[in-house]
Amino acid sequence: MDDCAPAVPHEVRCDASLVRMAVVRPFSTKHIGLLERRISDWTTLAHAAPCLSGEIIKGTSNDIVPDLVFVYSASRADHEAHGDEFRERLMRAAEPLSPRDGRPSCFRKILFWKHIIDRHLEDVHPDATCGMFYDLIDRLAAANATDHEPYTHFLLMEPDVQPLQTGWLTKGMLPLACMAAVDGAWMVGSISRNPMDYRDYHLNGNALYAVQDKAFRQEYLGDHVRRRYRRSARVPLRRAAAAPPLAVST
Repeated sequence: MDDCAPAVPHEVRCDASLVRMAVVRPFSTKHIGLLERRISDWTTLAHAAPCLSGEIIKGTSNDIVPDLVFVYSASRADHEAHGDEFRERLMRAAEPLSPRDGRPSCFRKILFWKHIIDRHLEDVHPDATCGMFYDLIDRLAAANATDHEPYTHFLLMEPDVQPLQTGWLTKGMLPLACMAAVDGAWMVGSISRNPMDYRDYHLNGNALYAVQDKAFRQEYLGDHVRRRYRRSARVPLRRAAAAPPLAVST
């Protein structure tokens, strides 16, 4: 769908020091096959390509090149049983996108992170999912000398998200991150449209977040979400998965 208009002008420029971005793809054990196909699509389907021939966004001091981060969220037992295999499969699918031998790349680094779900929470919703996101956001915002500098922004892409425009990263998301950095926006994307219970605090699985923004990390996630979702709404994951969709009265 190359005839789609870009979300923002491709010529957007900003101080590269304002944007340190990660494209984050979290997944669980049951989603490995889907995510593996989605990553392979980035290199085999023209409309899903993140960038063209190493195309990058020019900053005023440096080029802005994001990292790609896979996050496997599972129990310790699942990590021991599948972690190495899943890492190998995703890294193999993403290999054409990785920088090697001086070839241009859409990404600076490709990383595989793991989140171990507390065994007391692994079958409780929404605690298991929330725990993964809290841990992820804290890790993105912190310095880690072996992996990365602190990120300023991250694009959350759940396993079923698939881009529909060639160059979606360089023509869309990186310029949007620049604009968000300049304008001080903590989120680019739609808010949750669920009924007003704990589900209303779900993160949009296809949106850009300013991970260093105090209003987002401390006031929204810390003071609002962590404290105010109803503990009485917690349900076992198996029951939550089997429950019918909530009806919305008008």
